[in-house]
Amino acid sequence: MRTLCTPCNNETGATSANAYVTFARALAVAPRLFDPSGDARVVRVTPDTLQIARQIAVMILAVEDIAFARLHDDLRRFAQGHLDSVIPPFRVLAFLVPNDARSGTIVRAHARLDTYAPGCGAMAGEISLYPFGFVYAWELQRSYRPNELADITSWFSQTGKTERQNTWLSLPVTLTVLDSLHCTLGNPRFGPQIDTIP
Repeated sequence: MRTLCTPCNNETGATSANAYVTFARALAVAPRLFDPSGDARVVRVTPDTLQIARQIAVMILAVEDIAFARLHDDLRRFAQGHLDSVIPPFRVLAFLVPNDARSGTIVRAHARLDTYAPGCGAMAGEISLYPFGFVYAWELQRSYRPNELADITSWFSQTGKTERQNTWLSLPVTLTVLDSLHCTLGNPRFGPQIDTIP
């Protein structure tokens, strides 16, 4: 389903898509730095983080149903460039995705109850492919280890130029955070899991 019309897609892509591509390419060739715990990599973000956030908003809106964009009009206007910043209604949590054939998940926001799997409750969506991934979450319980992810929600509202350039992040490395609906049903992961929801 198309959720972004051609003019909107073209308007949003001029600056933000370039910033995101520059960011992703830099991650793919970055030296392998580790934080003191040894479980994550420290990466430098040189493109404007507000522009990266704008492109993340575009990606979320493209994955979600049009009703999502109508419900979160401020996010849509931010993606279009009509708002300089926005406070999203969810947290955006980031991680590095390894160059592995099984890596990556694209799934719309959905709810998972933890009735049969304590600690696995979630209301979130994920967009992840090598080398970068993020989860947009209203709720993400302990089994997903949200405290280990890098919270980049502030990127959507930082307007000071100094704050938006030369940022450093400590990012964990993982195939996926949420896993897709395909994997949740017990199916093996052979490649990136992209859920299509009619």
